[in-house]
Amino acid sequence: MKTAARVVGMVLLLLGLPVLLAYLGNDYNWAGIGTPLLAIFLGELVGFSEIISRYRDEPLRAAFNGYGGAYFAINGILAWVAFIVLERSPGTFPTLVGHPYSTAALAGFGAMAIFRSKLFVFRADDGKEFPVGPDIVLSSVLKIVDRKIDRQRAARRQRLVFDNASNIAGLIGSDADFGVAANFLVVSTMSSFQNLSDTEKQQIAAAAARLKNDKDLVEAPNFYKAMTLGFALLDITGEEGFSEIVSDLEPYLKKATQQGQQVAKAAVAAGAGPTP
Repeated sequence: MKTAARVVGMVLLLLGLPVLLAYLGNDYNWAGIGTPLLAIFLGELVGFSEIISRYRDEPLRAAFNGYGGAYFAINGILAWVAFIVLERSPGTFPTLVGHPYSTAALAGFGAMAIFRSKLFVFRADDGKEFPVGPDIVLSSVLKIVDRKIDRQRAARRQRLVFDNASNIAGLIGSDADFGVAANFLVVSTMSSFQNLSDTEKQQIAAAAARLKNDKDLVEAPNFYKAMTLGFALLDITGEEGFSEIVSDLEPYLKKATQQGQQVAKAAVAAGAGPTP
């Protein structure tokens, strides 16, 4: 029920609100609401791009929730306001007169730049600078919404990594060498993805290197090592990929243990053979 309610709420927020604003901004006339609607959707698109660029592990989960919807709505409303101002003040940009779609594009993509502008900067006696302009209010509101998204994602990430790190530590034991599990997790991540950038590969390699070179990590319990590596890999793999890789670790360790035992038995048998 909660999921269905959230979906309905997001649909109303992302579709219903823009249509309503476009209708109101068009003097209560349904005809011709296409251009203000375009401006609103472009503004929401700007907000969407900002969110997905900040949350790499699950950008769509971060975007399509109540707080992400609020972020979209704020950007859409600002684009709508900018469109109304441009349309009803033709002298501001004379070249836009008679070009409603150009006006919509400028309002949609340029609203955030306008409303985040600073009219001037006030310098206090202690040397601190305080920007004065619409940026004060807008940045504060957007920062609050963005922080709520971040906290929601942090809680989910913490639970996912904690649970999987517990499973990993339980599989290999508290005193066993963590290197075997770490190598499997790193190699699986590097090999399963086809389009990793050089930066992402370096990020994975750096996380693996820390486990070997960082003195605090070398001496840390395996559970802590698993959490440290898990957070680094989660940024690349996402929730589903991370859980899948960890689930494959248990059968891998069992096979590695069996192969090790077979090699040991073979070595013992060879050593116990008849001497010439």
